[in-house]
Amino acid sequence: LLVREYVAEKKHNVMFILDGKFAMNANANDVDLKRDIAIDVAGTLAYLAYTNGDYVGATYMYRDNPVVFPVKQSLFNIENFLTNYDINLQNTKIKDKFTNSINDSLKYVTSFYSKKSVVFIITDLAGLEELDDNLVKTLALRNDVMIVNIGDVSLFENKFHQEEKNN
Repeated sequence: LLVREYVAEKKHNVMFILDGKFAMNANANDVDLKRDIAIDVAGTLAYLAYTNGDYVGATYMYRDNPVVFPVKQSLFNIENFLTNYDINLQNTKIKDKFTNSINDSLKYVTSFYSKKSVVFIITDLAGLEELDDNLVKTLALRNDVMIVNIGDVSLFENKFHQEEKNN
């Protein structure tokens, strides 16, 4: 049995584009909010990148302005962008539901961020449908792009059926 181990000699830039819409405050399942799952996913991936020696950054829209955390190799940077994302989304109001588009975040990154990166776009189904194909293609020309889709709560999950049977 021949096993080869490859070691990356180059440090990567890992950029997270997080969805800042009000809809991320909705339930993803019977326990968790979509924003909490987005924070867990981004935090886990960011920590793995950090432990590999890579540089991590993030961006999202808040009140129609980009919030940018440049790529750094720092646990403080990771904790900072995750905490700020959580606080800003908690402060997002229903009147803001048509602001903070994921496409605005993509426009910002494609316009002002020139480093080749591994880009994770973390959004929900509505954000996924909203994504501008041309922006994603432009981003994918220079970067490796992965999209994480956070599902919505389903009325047909087993727990809801069990509660009906118990009543």
